[in-house]
Amino acid sequence: MPTTTAFTFRTPLLSSPWGKDFRYNGEKGCRSSPNAPDKKNNNNEPLVRCSFIFFAVLAVVFSVTGVMTLCGVGPGARAPVTAVRRRIAIIGAGASGVSAAYHLAKIGPRGTYRDSLEITVFEKSPIVGGRCLAIDVPQASNSGSSVLKVELGSPGYNSELDPLISSLVQVVGLQAQVVPGGRWAKVEADYDLGIYNGRNFLFRQPHNPSGLWYWWTSLIYFLRYGWAHKDLECITKKLAPMWDNFAQALSFPSSWSQNSDSLLESPELRSAITSAANSFLESKNIKHPFTTEQVQSRTRARYGANLGVLSGMQALRVMDEARNEKVANVNIQGGMAQLFTRMLLRRITTRNTKINLKLGTMVAGIRKNRTDEGETPGWTVAHFPVSGGDNTEPELTMEEFDDVVVAAPWQFTGMNIQPEYKLPTVSWEKVHVTVFTSPNMLAPGAFGLGKDDHRGMPQRVLSTLADSERDSLNGKSGEEGVGESGWWSIERVGTVPRLSSVPLGSESCGDPVSPSCMDSLQSIRTENVFRILSPSAIANETILKYLGTSEHNDSLTWIHRQFWEHAFQTPLPSDQNEEYPPIKVDDGLWYTGSMEGVWGGVEAAISMGKRAAGEISHNWYGKMPLRGTVMRGTQW
Repeated sequence: MPTTTAFTFRTPLLSSPWGKDFRYNGEKGCRSSPNAPDKKNNNNEPLVRCSFIFFAVLAVVFSVTGVMTLCGVGPGARAPVTAVRRRIAIIGAGASGVSAAYHLAKIGPRGTYRDSLEITVFEKSPIVGGRCLAIDVPQASNSGSSVLKVELGSPGYNSELDPLISSLVQVVGLQAQVVPGGRWAKVEADYDLGIYNGRNFLFRQPHNPSGLWYWWTSLIYFLRYGWAHKDLECITKKLAPMWDNFAQALSFPSSWSQNSDSLLESPELRSAITSAANSFLESKNIKHPFTTEQVQSRTRARYGANLGVLSGMQALRVMDEARNEKVANVNIQGGMAQLFTRMLLRRITTRNTKINLKLGTMVAGIRKNRTDEGETPGWTVAHFPVSGGDNTEPELTMEEFDDVVVAAPWQFTGMNIQPEYKLPTVSWEKVHVTVFTSPNMLAPGAFGLGKDDHRGMPQRVLSTLADSERDSLNGKSGEEGVGESGWWSIERVGTVPRLSSVPLGSESCGDPVSPSCMDSLQSIRTENVFRILSPSAIANETILKYLGTSEHNDSLTWIHRQFWEHAFQTPLPSDQNEEYPPIKVDDGLWYTGSMEGVWGGVEAAISMGKRAAGEISHNWYGKMPLRGTVMRGTQW
């Protein structure tokens, strides 16, 4: 018979049908009544019965003891948890600044449950979004149609090549749609795109041809360019994933990312990054006229630069965007700036996290905190409100922060930064954006077509260099390299209902003219909305020439001009050993523009803001909290 270890104890607080004396049976592992018979062995041993009430009391006792320990009461209690409050300043509410604030708030404090995070975003302009700015085109108030917004900065995004923007649009609940209106809609014209050299059209792309018209246009395309388009597509598919990995490696600290040099083992990728686009494409047997007409016209509209200025990789990326633009180019309802406004509103107050948005506030300088004994953690930010036009001296405010994120081009911030840091500069191009309305369409005669050939006039026109200009201007950008056309692109972006103008001297309304009479005579008509991108301002006379008229009042009914001093980052050819601006400039000082010299655009800015947020959290807590698709085929 096996040996049984037993001992007796009393439970005065428990009542039981067997009384208050219980014995623990070591073999059975539960309490037994001393008077109960042993049914199993049939030798009058106590019947083993488990009392769940006893275990319930033990659970209550341990629970109360645990709560007392957490609260710092009783023996063995832990020391009270010290709350940590971190403050971060973000300078700039553009794409990268808003992205950094959004993802920092999404990460939140990763320490104890009492920690908190306060993010302050400084922006000198009164709006969020930076260069992502859209305007409302004036229209008749009684038309009943929705307001048309025209982008003055970013024209939209590509749903296939910009996965980060696509995911954020869905998260914040915005509506996106394929580029509508004048660009892709079938209007009274046979052609959608035209390549113009300042004198005549070199190439015209029809609206979604089908049937025999498709095969005829394909034959014309092949006879002019051969297999250049397919060769370029094959090279892009091969190098694009390598480029994505290389761009990612440049942005991360060497301690936890791949070395960028190892990613340049491919001779083709090395050549694409370090060579000018015209030289790289020619080495791949992709030559004029395809490079001049199809590639250069798009790089001019995208970067304001000719092929001799850009790197070969950027030319490939531009053509990758153009390859699927008809199905993947989308606009955000209300403009791209709506995305960044929604991102801030969604994260303005979350768990233990708060975002302070200070619009109309200029940052004068940032200074690393120091004492007589040496440096202390943190930075001091000096800022003041932008003057509203009065001559009063603005009041300078000093605030201390644990970390500072510079989310504006370093070379143009104008801040007094102490200590002084010398970061590599980035080439930027200026752009003039001209938006106007007219009842007229673009005049075919002004572009070298027949005067009445309205069906042959494309709805979107991209300019390139004429043959006589290629050798002298191919290596230039901006105003120096624009060529005879004087602009980079002209396109019809939509239509709006507007009131037709009535001569003020109309006899039917008397003299002086009765406003109510004028309103009654005005009728609603549909007018076209056009947008021109150029390195210099476009005169009204030039616009009227392209509209085929000299009458200003009835042909050019509304015009808006926007000038961007630093609109396009120009990704130049660069050696793989070239020094790029780091994300981490100093302890607690971060910069989101480290990739501006090699990778530009809204997707890049949002990605860099997200990475800066991840870097800060990694610096605090020793791990990378954010993971997700940033670029095609890569994760971080």
